[in-house]
Amino acid sequence: MRPKLTFLKSPITVISQTELIEEIQQQAQGKDSCLTIGYLNPHAVNLCYKDDEFTKALWSFDIVHCDGVGVERYAKMLGLPALYRYTGPDWCVSLFEELNTADNKAAIYLLGDEKNVLSKAIREIQRSYAYLTVEGHHGFFDHSPESIENQKVLESINDSTATILMVGMGMPVQEKWIMNNKDSLRNINAVICVGAFFGHIAGVNYRAPGWMRRLGFEWLGRFLHNPVKYGRRYLLGNSLFLYRVKKYATKKAYNAEG
Repeated sequence: MRPKLTFLKSPITVISQTELIEEIQQQAQGKDSCLTIGYLNPHAVNLCYKDDEFTKALWSFDIVHCDGVGVERYAKMLGLPALYRYTGPDWCVSLFEELNTADNKAAIYLLGDEKNVLSKAIREIQRSYAYLTVEGHHGFFDHSPESIENQKVLESINDSTATILMVGMGMPVQEKWIMNNKDSLRNINAVICVGAFFGHIAGVNYRAPGWMRRLGFEWLGRFLHNPVKYGRRYLLGNSLFLYRVKKYATKKAYNAEG
């Protein structure tokens, strides 16, 4: 298993998109263990300072890849090696492309989002990837581990043919759900946090233009498109993230000089 490094209070894994997809493909072919995959961006880093259960969940994952440009750019300042950054809407599509073969044995279960969004996402995947078997369940149910609704969702997943589970409930709900329920998943070999990916593939979520994404300004595109929704997260959240990075780096430099 790849080692996890520490970014402030959060875990991070140095792994490329190609390597991650290869590990998922290997797991999906029938390995006994269940690979759990999360992602780290400035929002997640900030959450780790105020939500201990989320932090515990993130550290319980096998892989936590870099999803945010802030994490990528400031890794060196914290003494970390260079990171590979990629986002769910990009790398998950690449995963589908790799799995879309006649001899593919992997089936996918989508868990999360609103019912109509999820239905659109499933139809789009089935239309675009003929060899993929896709099932799913919306994310609006009682997530409490012992609730009747949660047990029914687990039964639905276990009764399916799926070997890959994608959980798109948003952060920090999806991470906590995976931590609390992964041991109850009988046939799943890989569980992946995907955030708002279902909305993207369904065509209902806005994405910044390609040039903004390539330059690392996808967050700015989201903010400009919907400042009311993203103002607190990106303006206040990014400023807080930068303050925490600078504070840690300054303290580290001072201790090194002493």
